[in-house]
This record gives sequence, C-alpha cells and structure tokens, in this order.
Amino acid sequence: MNKTFRFFGMIAAVAIVGLSVTACGGDSGGNNAIRITDLTQAHLDQSAYIAIYGVFPVGTTEQQVTATINVLLADQNPPHVVAGANDHHHNIQLEGTTVTVPLYSAPGFNSRWSGSGAFDVWIILGRTGGGGLIVNAYRSTSAVAFDGGTVTVSASAFTHVVTNANF
Repeated sequence: MNKTFRFFGMIAAVAIVGLSVTACGGDSGGNNAIRITDLTQAHLDQSAYIAIYGVFPVGTTEQQVTATINVLLADQNPPHVVAGANDHHHNIQLEGTTVTVPLYSAPGFNSRWSGSGAFDVWIILGRTGGGGLIVNAYRSTSAVAFDGGTVTVSASAFTHVVTNANF
C-alpha cells in the first residue's frame, strides 16, 4: 500500500512541476522515463511518505485519478492510468532537486512502458501528519509528449490540484 501511495505521489509531483517539456533521447530501448527538475523543498517535504507518478489520457479528471488510486490501494487493476511508477518499487532516482522516474505499463506495472503520444501527468505526494495521511496532487498544465525516451519537465509546469484528498 505504501508503494501505491508513493507511485501516485510522484504522479502528483510531476503535475506540480510545471510543463516546460523538453524531449531528450535518454533511455535506450524505447523505454519512457520522466525527469522532473527544479523541485522545491516543499515538494520534497510533501513526499516523505509516498511519491507516485502517473501518466493518464489527456483530460483525466481529479475524480478519475482518485478512483484509480483507490483501486490500486485495493490491489486491483486501475481503470484510467496508462503508465506510472512509485518510489517503493521502481528505482526512482532523486538527485538534489531533480527526480528521474522510469515509467512502467499498467496494469501490473511490471514491464517498462514504451508507448508514445501526449498524456496528462499526475503526481501524488503524501506524508503522515495530524493523525493521518496528508496528500497533495499535482497535474501537468498541458499534455506531455512521450516518444520512447526520457522527457524533461520543470516542476513549474504543474498545477496544485488538491490537498488532503481522502485516499
């Protein structure tokens, strides 16, 4: 369950990050990854418990993301997510204010995602506090284009969508 929360936490972080997207052929073999730069201390503090990153069809709503998270928490196949990662399972690398997230295919998140196209990116960050889980969700302000390599997005390209969602 912690892994699922981390996965969507990162999704939210990606969304917060802002969406100045610069594609750069990083991963070999057509595996997609997302690199989020310029994270603030607030982002890092929010991800103390979970960090989940997700790639969703353009136009995915907050309610659909919430439903997806709840399904994942119940160990079922998510209905809306295309790909994603969480910081418990997927070798997410944090270096200073930059996080690099290898993306895995849904359902199952066991194999690297090699899809292409434009998608919404969501980051879910969570930490414990006040007797519960404090969650912040972020969405990319515009679609992110994936082409089988590493895409770089600034944290300023994400919009804070919700705080303290009941997941």
